[in-house]
Amino acid sequence: MIRLFFALFPDPATAARIERRAAGTRDRARLRARPLPAERLHVTLYHIDDYTSEPPPELVESLRRAAADVSFRPFEVAFDRVLSFGRATGTGRPRANPFVLTSGDQPALQAFRRTLGEAMVLAAPTIRPGSSFTPHVTLFYETSVIAERPVAPAIGWTVQDFALVKSFVGESRYQILGRWPARPTA
Repeated sequence: MIRLFFALFPDPATAARIERRAAGTRDRARLRARPLPAERLHVTLYHIDDYTSEPPPELVESLRRAAADVSFRPFEVAFDRVLSFGRATGTGRPRANPFVLTSGDQPALQAFRRTLGEAMVLAAPTIRPGSSFTPHVTLFYETSVIAERPVAPAIGWTVQDFALVKSFVGESRYQILGRWPARPTA
């Protein structure tokens, strides 16, 4: 399966710091989960869709056009808590829950996401961006549900760009289909 999404990636130094924090949290809690590698750490802005084969090329081009139309100044994001996003399965079998780095209100991130969503609707009217959004970075997947706890100091970075990503689900690899840098409005 192929998943298409827009995302923010931390700079390499921040990604390495997040990866170390995830490993430390896992070790302190005596968990077996493997932290995601630094190059896979990201904030998903919009999940476009999942496909059994390649996404439609005309959709990918529409999304690239939308992204190229987005103007923004660099902005800060910061994450100050970790917790499990628990998921019920109804099967009685344990299921891996995302353990995430998250935060409260992030107005600059929320505003940027709205701007991207508006550009997507203009470029690809069939796209209906979802409104539900909890900013987070998934650190690892664990069958145990881990209670929320603070992260001090908070981990953050300056967002300088965003990307359109093709994820090969189950293969733990991404292909970046485009990256767009901060570009203030004229």
